[in-house]
Amino acid sequence: MAAINASLLAIISDSKLTGPNYVDWYRSIKLLITAKGLVSVLDEDPPEEPLSVDDPAYIEIYQDFIVRDSKASLYIQGSTDKSLVESIKDIRTVGGKMAKLVELFNRQLTHANYDMVSQIHNTRMSQGTPVMDHVMKMINLFEKLETMGTTFDLLYKKNVILNSVLGSYAPFSDVIQNQ
Repeated sequence: MAAINASLLAIISDSKLTGPNYVDWYRSIKLLITAKGLVSVLDEDPPEEPLSVDDPAYIEIYQDFIVRDSKASLYIQGSTDKSLVESIKDIRTVGGKMAKLVELFNRQLTHANYDMVSQIHNTRMSQGTPVMDHVMKMINLFEKLETMGTTFDLLYKKNVILNSVLGSYAPFSDVIQNQ
């Protein structure tokens, strides 16, 4: 477990957001936050601050959110160059901080998304490549795209992958597509 934590923390120090590396940083920070079980705070609306008369269960939900949000926020600020931290330090939630960074660097992310989608649709299996290697390559491309926030359903992924294999596998592809 210590080795895993050291690896995750290495992501922070090796991938500090400086601006031009936004796409790689975004992918790394999403992996880190996901591995730490904090990714849900990026999309959650913060609960209203409880009153002293509120239900103890609600108070516990609020406190849990604050702890998870604070941890994720520390990872993001710790992996961001000091000059960029100034632009997000006063934003209350981690979701808000990420939204601000996406706003600042959206062009890079859009360009990277476009490149990744193009790569997925233009990848074709080479003669002599084992089917499993080609399928794994395609799955990895889809996973990279998903870390950038773009997801596709399983049927779409299956169809794109089957369309990318060699023509000699067409009968096999037809059987799978009709299932």
